[in-house]
Amino acid sequence: MIGTLVGKCVVAHNKSLRSGKVVLLPEITPESIGARILPVQKGYNFLPIPPDPIVPPMKNSIDAHVEFSFKGEDYSLPSHVDLDQLMENGSSFPSFHAILARDNKIDTYSYLYEVMLETGIRFANAQGIAANFLSGEDFDQEGFITSWQENRILGLLQPIATRELGITDLKQHQSLKIALVQAYNLGKRAC
Repeated sequence: MIGTLVGKCVVAHNKSLRSGKVVLLPEITPESIGARILPVQKGYNFLPIPPDPIVPPMKNSIDAHVEFSFKGEDYSLPSHVDLDQLMENGSSFPSFHAILARDNKIDTYSYLYEVMLETGIRFANAQGIAANFLSGEDFDQEGFITSWQENRILGLLQPIATRELGITDLKQHQSLKIALVQAYNLGKRAC
């Protein structure tokens, strides 16, 4: 009987707060990360804050070149590759041989292409973070992809950390950076 009376009092007290809509706000402090659920007040139009524009710090590109012979003819095939454009497409990163073939109008179902696949690619003139992964004429594609993705995520999270927490450099707050990146990845997997 007492539980029923308390329950009815709580329901009656909260009746004015029930609007059917709530706002989920992040609550991040140096000690903890959580969320706060607040009811939307009657007459209040909740409009989400538009995301901050993402300004890429630097364009990432590289020059690829392959030389080989086929049927007594020498081929020298160059290509300037916009790495950001490849990464933005979201699908898997295509092989540089396929890029060179496309840019030089070589059919990927030809014997010429098969011979080209047997030849190593030389890389040069890396720009942006790609320069960190160019060693001589070799390019660490996997290392670049990992670094590009990490920088992309930080580019999305940094404006939020600045706006909500006043933190201008997430790299100086490793535990918070790790927590935000994990939350980002969790949210990405949930979609």
